[in-house]
Amino acid sequence: MFDGEIDKGELEIGQVAARINKVQTVSEIFDEIIREFNQIHINKLV
Repeated sequence: MFDGEIDKGELEIGQVAARINKVQTVSEIFDEIIREFNQIHINKLV
């Protein structure tokens, strides 16, 4: 893509597809993010 014009360049998509290893609901993703944040935050306080 060049200056927002798809036909004037190449459109690169799918680079992270190999990084997906499970299908989750939005709720599960948010729970995981919050859990990981809390673990990091608690470790910084100790």
